[in-house]
Amino acid sequence: MEISEIYERYLVSTGVCTDTRAVLQGRMFFALKGANFNGNKYATAALDKGCSFAVVDEELDGDEDARIIKVNDVLTALQQLASYHRQHFQGKVIALTGSNGKTTSKELMAAVLSSRYSLTYTKGNLNNHIGVPLTLLDAKVVDDFVIVEMGANHQGEIAMLCEIAQPDYGIVINIGKAHLEGFGGIEGVKKGKTEMYKYLQSMGGTIFFNLEEPSLDEFKSSLEAPLFYGGESEVHTVRSVIVKGRLQVDMKFGSDSELICSQLFGAYNSNNILTAAAVGYYFEIDPQLIKHAIETYVPANNRSQLLTTSKGNSLVLDAYNANPTSMKNAIQEFQIMAGNKGVLILGDMRELGADSLALHQGILNEIQAQDRLILVGEVFSNCQIGEGTQSFKSVEPLCEFLQLNPISNTQVLIKGSRGISLEKVVPFL
Repeated sequence: MEISEIYERYLVSTGVCTDTRAVLQGRMFFALKGANFNGNKYATAALDKGCSFAVVDEELDGDEDARIIKVNDVLTALQQLASYHRQHFQGKVIALTGSNGKTTSKELMAAVLSSRYSLTYTKGNLNNHIGVPLTLLDAKVVDDFVIVEMGANHQGEIAMLCEIAQPDYGIVINIGKAHLEGFGGIEGVKKGKTEMYKYLQSMGGTIFFNLEEPSLDEFKSSLEAPLFYGGESEVHTVRSVIVKGRLQVDMKFGSDSELICSQLFGAYNSNNILTAAAVGYYFEIDPQLIKHAIETYVPANNRSQLLTTSKGNSLVLDAYNANPTSMKNAIQEFQIMAGNKGVLILGDMRELGADSLALHQGILNEIQAQDRLILVGEVFSNCQIGEGTQSFKSVEPLCEFLQLNPISNTQVLIKGSRGISLEKVVPFL
């Protein structure tokens, strides 16, 4: 069946889904396959649960059912359908990527733009070859904006996602030591992330470029007419400070100034706030509305969260992801806040390749005196650690330890890659 015909059926559906555990009435089910699952086996169940159509790429009993749409490859069909739908958008698509902070920047940007415009944006971390199409297919053709977060761990992925989403505007938040294994080192990360620049310039799109982000400096001169922010441009940061663990940014908007008191931890979030503010200002949102949107944004999903527990602990929960850049930044900010009276609970950083052990050891070598240092994960367990440092190969034995040896009335940083599941320690703190 042609994509145009599938699109006609999509238009009379209530959207798309890929999981029978989260079926909504009238949705179009895409039977995706992976290493450990085959959605084709659940297509009939999806229809029974209320899906309007099921897109499959294997022969099924009941193929005569008009609700079953047979294609050569379900994933390809999903991506093609998303691109086809995107071509009907009346509004603009803004894409963003980066090594650190892209999800926070996306959430802040969505908060700012939604103060005036209708929009759809990437939910959670659905930023890959499946998530990007799902975001596009969730959008309405009458939306003013669609914000698409793009993640990657190999070269070529950002270029592929741009081909699907066809962004009008693009932002590279920063470039750091993340997914080094897949990218083949920091130079591979640079090539991969800047695929967005190449796409936008080839298609006549517009690049937002942050003059306050050092990791992007080398690309400034190669870009054609980017929209600059930061530095001495119209929208820039005058000063950023941490007050009671929360980031405050004094922001300049042309001849106006606003003090933005966010609910985010860490000065490294200053550029995320700046990016959202600059995009909002470019699209003619009043600076006071920008200020209100950023100040009322409450971080979630284990990202830069500040929590107070019944044991009197003040937690900095930043355990959704970690790489050497974000780990170093978080530790530095925490030590400024807590001095040498806090507890660091650090989990392994994933996807760092052959240099993983050295990069983990480098983090430990830079840590100054701290009341307590607790490490979690196989890699950290193989590092050379100082006297008094506690090490656990996984989070479960740490939880058992904390239950028997509680921590109270203390400031605690919890930082690690998602796969370590450090958020599990929160109930024990």
